[in-house]
Amino acid sequence: MTNNVYIHAMIKACISALFLLLYLQSNAQLGTTPLLGAKSLSLGNTGAAADGIQSIYFGHAGLSSIDKLSVEVSTEQRFTLSDLTVASAALAFRAGNYGAVGFFISNYGLEEYKEQKFGISYAKFITGKISIGAQWSLNTIRIDEYGSTSFFGLELGIIGYLSDKFSVGVHLSNPVKRDLLGDESISQLINFGFKYDLSEKIGLYSDFRMISDYDNSFHFGLDYNISEPLNFRIGIDTGSSSFSFGLAYNLNQQASIHGGFSNHQYLGVTPALSVSYEK
Repeated sequence: MTNNVYIHAMIKACISALFLLLYLQSNAQLGTTPLLGAKSLSLGNTGAAADGIQSIYFGHAGLSSIDKLSVEVSTEQRFTLSDLTVASAALAFRAGNYGAVGFFISNYGLEEYKEQKFGISYAKFITGKISIGAQWSLNTIRIDEYGSTSFFGLELGIIGYLSDKFSVGVHLSNPVKRDLLGDESISQLINFGFKYDLSEKIGLYSDFRMISDYDNSFHFGLDYNISEPLNFRIGIDTGSSSFSFGLAYNLNQQASIHGGFSNHQYLGVTPALSVSYEK
């Protein structure tokens, strides 16, 4: 019986390690593993022009649209593997005329590879149509073969609201290249995106993303308000060759539940769930 348990544990560890290796190869963002929330995941991993608490996953400039307070708790299970679970919590609030301030914490990975992040964000309208944002973060990465290390990260963002229906955004992550563990270095990322409200019920999202030393990718998403409390979302991510979809249920004008699924062509399905509150 003991041998069976040991064999089962070894098989599970090998499978988890294999999936982790494939995942790292496919995403190739050491130190910048995407932490997106269910809404962004279901919209093809878009968000450079995101508003509200959703902006805390990207360039942070969209936090300026928060009126008083916004909170979101999210989790996702990469490829339905419990060892590859992401959990995050975000809080942002308006600091009077000084702008908006946000806090973010996340945990990702298994014992062999783990990433943890704590970030502080700030956003402010510099004109009536342009908002800027930034996040300073403390990141810790631990890899069994290399040990652990911590580093400070920087993300910058800007959003221009060209009209009531159309906005464009730019998000820059880790602008300075630096070594991390062994021969590995932190990936630099730049993201261009837009959001267009085709009608009161339909929103279109698109991002163009560049990651250092890897292929560029396009991201597309559509958000359709089926009825007053229910939204249906679909998206495409060419970087990971994945298709995504999701639903959102608005419990009231302040609280919402977001569910999303992303299907990678080789690694399978990633489910995600977020609960958000705003006032």
